[in-house]
Amino acid sequence: MPAKLCAKCDKEFQPGESLLNALSKTWHIHCFVCGKCQKPFNTSGSFVMDGRGNPVHEECSTIAGQDDNGDLGDCPLCHKPLSGTEPIVSLGAGGQEKYHQRCFLCHKCHKPFQGTAFFMENGKPCHAECVGNETNMAKSAVQSLSIDKFCNGCGKEFEAYGSRRYVEDVGHFHPQCFVCNSCRTSLEGQFYVHPTTNEPTCQKCVIFF
Repeated sequence: MPAKLCAKCDKEFQPGESLLNALSKTWHIHCFVCGKCQKPFNTSGSFVMDGRGNPVHEECSTIAGQDDNGDLGDCPLCHKPLSGTEPIVSLGAGGQEKYHQRCFLCHKCHKPFQGTAFFMENGKPCHAECVGNETNMAKSAVQSLSIDKFCNGCGKEFEAYGSRRYVEDVGHFHPQCFVCNSCRTSLEGQFYVHPTTNEPTCQKCVIFF
């Protein structure tokens, strides 16, 4: 069995050493630091993900957003940074292709998609009815549309763009719904970790091994 390596320093873990499972990776506790300022996380601030999949302080992500085109990358349509504070359309395997919902319009009629299917014509989304007979497109070209409209905590729809918190690998939450899966303590203002269940877990409840 291959040795398990730290996601930060790429070194093997020693027998009996405490490990930290976070963001679907395993870390030395001292290696789990902000990817921007290299300082540890504490209860004074939460973290978000940068474009390379590293955790960064929220205050550092603002700087990263200016220097690195945002934590979620750029929208392929408007070429402006994506933000977890507004709806995002996720496409492709694992939702790796992301667009602003406001940008994801039919490139022929310029209207939004109300259903769950669309065509991609020359790399641009298009209603099936707008394609018509102009292009010979197979049904296999229809792709599914995933718009993050509902809270992963309570399951209810978001009422406003700013009423959500985006958490990489976990989803979108109302601020009051972003709580530890074990003790239900709010995770606002602190970093979260989630073991193999991929569920938000506070530092006190995380499984060390």
